[in-house]
Amino acid sequence: MLKVEEKKFYNCSNDKVFKRMMQSKNGKLYLEAILSTILKTSAKIVEFLNVELPGETKDEKEKRVDLLVETDNGYVNVEINNNDYDEVKRLRNFIYLCNYFSQQVKSGEEYKTDVNFVQLNFNFGPSFSNRAITTGRMINEDGIMFENFTMKEINIENLKDMCYNNHELEEEYKYVLIMDMNEDNLSEYSKKDPLIKKYGEDLMKINSDKKFVALLSAEEDEKMLYKTRLSLSYKNGIKDGIKQGIEQGVEQEKIETVKNLKGKLPIKEIAEVTKLSVAEVKKILEEQ
Repeated sequence: MLKVEEKKFYNCSNDKVFKRMMQSKNGKLYLEAILSTILKTSAKIVEFLNVELPGETKDEKEKRVDLLVETDNGYVNVEINNNDYDEVKRLRNFIYLCNYFSQQVKSGEEYKTDVNFVQLNFNFGPSFSNRAITTGRMINEDGIMFENFTMKEINIENLKDMCYNNHELEEEYKYVLIMDMNEDNLSEYSKKDPLIKKYGEDLMKINSDKKFVALLSAEEDEKMLYKTRLSLSYKNGIKDGIKQGIEQGVEQEKIETVKNLKGKLPIKEIAEVTKLSVAEVKKILEEQ
């Protein structure tokens, strides 16, 4: 008897799925529910902003964040992090936060002091803390806190554990928990909440989009190839100049990925897969 391969179900733990869901017709409602849950206050989205952050100098590469929105109470940057989330990526996210915040507080010859900026890191997989949610703020040695600048780490696995067998907490965080639910659990939650029902229907549409799912599969394959090659490099004794080697390896891997996907995906989608800008992708293709 032939074994039927189980079809993978993609949810919002995947950054591409998350962005597509939140920018869909009902996405504003989903994102407002998630933000309101984490920020503990009603959050209304004013505008979805450009996720391409310019470099501060002409030689600095532009930065791409997962989602950036303006709300009725300030700016929110949302990052989706998976099993490869580490201290380096945490630092990178913090730099993005500082970069965008500095751009928004400058107003002519003065600094705006009433701009609020929050970065939300949704971490799927192992976390740095045993807490479900941690909040970081800037504070000086006199204990004076800079209120306008906040970073929150939402550790999904810890959040699930915290809400397990606790109906009140499960109800409080339901719009966050559904981000990492499989098809069966989502179906159960959909019976209790009309917004989650819409969310489930939209997520099923994404999983039924063969072209989009193929893009996700291609990205996962490239990530696996990169990690395998990096692992083999360590095993083969590449230790000298390891930092430079890794940086060069990452860049070369992106170049190879662009070349491999040429003609298979549009340039914009290749840019998303490789985390490069459209201009960088075009330059690589032109140099072939």
